[in-house]
Amino acid sequence: MMKKLFVGFALVGVFGACAFAALGDVISSFPITGNIMAHGVAWNGQYLAVTDFHYAGSRMWRHYTTTGSLVGSFDPPRGPYSPVQFGAEFDGTYYWGSDLFRQKYVYRFTTQGSTISSFPAPDPSGIAWDGEYLWIMSLYDGGTVRQYTTGGSVVKSFRVAPITSGYDMAWDGTYLWCANRPLSGPNYIFRFTTQGSVLASFAAPGTFTTGCGCDGRYLWLSDNSGTRRVYQVDGGLTQNVAPSSVGKIKALFR
Repeated sequence: MMKKLFVGFALVGVFGACAFAALGDVISSFPITGNIMAHGVAWNGQYLAVTDFHYAGSRMWRHYTTTGSLVGSFDPPRGPYSPVQFGAEFDGTYYWGSDLFRQKYVYRFTTQGSTISSFPAPDPSGIAWDGEYLWIMSLYDGGTVRQYTTGGSVVKSFRVAPITSGYDMAWDGTYLWCANRPLSGPNYIFRFTTQGSVLASFAAPGTFTTGCGCDGRYLWLSDNSGTRRVYQVDGGLTQNVAPSSVGKIKALFR
């Protein structure tokens, strides 16, 4: 009996809580206080950058800890008519964001909001960075994703069939993610390859989830105008022990 109990405890220690988490499970969440529409999310290695979807106002990019404490804010670049407040991404040095409604440009800027460079893109909404290229979703083009160089040259494009209104995007180290929020119908999060093949999906938390970031282990999703919360979500990215390893543990106690 003691051997069986010990094996059980050993397995729990090896697998950890992540072994029992399902794709799309909410791990934690925190509210965005004030008159804020949390539209995009990016992980900068220390804090979550959350964009505010408003045409007017200041300090429209805010830095939060993973527990929801506001630690700073700054003004993003502004196009001729509207600020950069849609897609959000961090490339290790600079932020990337998009001005969707008027100028339709993608901006690279410092963590204080100073513009480094910019280039035009068709209806840019979500942005993901894979370490070499940008992947940008076109909101009004039925799930079309374009791969760009940092200088704005298109490398290739493809369509992700289930996505009809793709908002923010994220890169998990291997695959792309996107928050799909159509005007009518369910709000889903999709994981897909760099060729557009869908690998997984789950119903988004909240009622108008548009923001999508990734810290390498968890997804961070923001609800624009429903619950107005940022959610830490299991994306199936934690590494579990293979079944063969379980057999090795059992063999120790035969």
